[in-house]
Amino acid sequence: MYRFKWLAIGFLVFGGSAAPADELRLSGGADRLTGRVLSIDRDGVVELASELSAEPIRLRRDAVEMVRFNEHADGDPDADARVELRNGDLLPVVVKDLDEKSLTVESRESGRLTIPRDAVRYLQMGVRANEVVYSGPKSLDEWVMEGPERERWDFRRGSLLAEGETRASKDLSLPVKFVLRFTLEWEEKQVPGFELFFADPLSEPGDPTDRYRLRFGGAGLDVIREASVGKRYNKLLVLNRTPNRYPDHTLRVEIQVDRRAGKLWLFLNGELEGEFVDPIPSVPGGSGVTLVCNTPNDGTQEIHDFQVLRLADDAHRRHRAEERGDLGQDHLFSRDDDRWGGRLLGMAERKDGRVFRFMSDFQDSPMEVPESEVATLFFAESGEGGDGQADDGEDGGPAGGGGWVLRLQGGGVLQVERCEFGETEVFAEHPLLGELRFGRDGVAMLEREMTDSTEEDEK
Repeated sequence: MYRFKWLAIGFLVFGGSAAPADELRLSGGADRLTGRVLSIDRDGVVELASELSAEPIRLRRDAVEMVRFNEHADGDPDADARVELRNGDLLPVVVKDLDEKSLTVESRESGRLTIPRDAVRYLQMGVRANEVVYSGPKSLDEWVMEGPERERWDFRRGSLLAEGETRASKDLSLPVKFVLRFTLEWEEKQVPGFELFFADPLSEPGDPTDRYRLRFGGAGLDVIREASVGKRYNKLLVLNRTPNRYPDHTLRVEIQVDRRAGKLWLFLNGELEGEFVDPIPSVPGGSGVTLVCNTPNDGTQEIHDFQVLRLADDAHRRHRAEERGDLGQDHLFSRDDDRWGGRLLGMAERKDGRVFRFMSDFQDSPMEVPESEVATLFFAESGEGGDGQADDGEDGGPAGGGGWVLRLQGGGVLQVERCEFGETEVFAEHPLLGELRFGRDGVAMLEREMTDSTEEDEK
């Protein structure tokens, strides 16, 4: 039933014990390899230890699209801040110090880092990681699949696989404010047909109900609000995001929902595609999701990395969207939405805790703002032509230049030029931060960043 081609399935032995196999997806999306990634050099050549060969297999840069690492660790529980660098990279951290030249931080993945101030775009304080409500899929048994439709589902290596027309549902106890993430893959030369109902009360199919629906297929993508009273189907967002826009046959979806405010945000492959408001007062109160697959000719679709999280404070999103004025200055936003422009002098220890020292445009001496009252710090743009915004959609990570992107378990996203993989550690070279070292179990995924020229070459 599973039509994707697997070139090798196996676990390599290191020191007499089985090490989890890494999974490589090759260009085109259909062919895959498993083994143990050893290194990626400056030319992008991936070296893989595999049972297929006594010697490591070397794969040229354009042959590998993605590596998924199968050793996992939870994110850093102490990280309470987030740094975005000038190239769009993100790193969850604990702030240790700040002066007029550099920002010093620590993270479980990277250890202690001293970052030049001109490499930092913003620092978000008081971050609390979104609480994970559900992470899977874990098995077929946890999903409700009726009658013969169950025979069209399979579960392999943490993924749900659907063949042809079928559906599955699950009560996920969705919070009032939640984040829903998943990755959808489809076969090469196949047109996907996928629907996701969320905030779904899981009533009988066909009954009018209050819920949301995301639909993706040959005509593009849309988000619909279904209502139990009045006009049944209300389009919230329509996008010309047809499957041929994704040459790797993969789409990462993130939906953020604040039911209390009636607001939704949609991210595709890390880029913010739209923010929209539910026009109907009776916001859907359901706690479930329903997956519907309608692939023609019994094509196969895969759903993996499915997560539900409790949505944390959105002050950072609001602050990024607001006008900051002179981008040649530093800007401080408080948790009460007060804001100042001027010069951020650094941090200092006081009897009641740490403070940020800030010289405002409207004061003769520096003010001291308690760390607990600071929400977001934007650092002055040093070059010409900067717009103070990320290079892509919010929280999307690096805009890319054809390099490699490391996605960390704690939510970090880093663009790297070279990686070496040991049994327990990863050594990487970053264009702004230099040499980095991570625990191997802190790395979730490595992706080749696609450029326009790359996509043209692979068509």
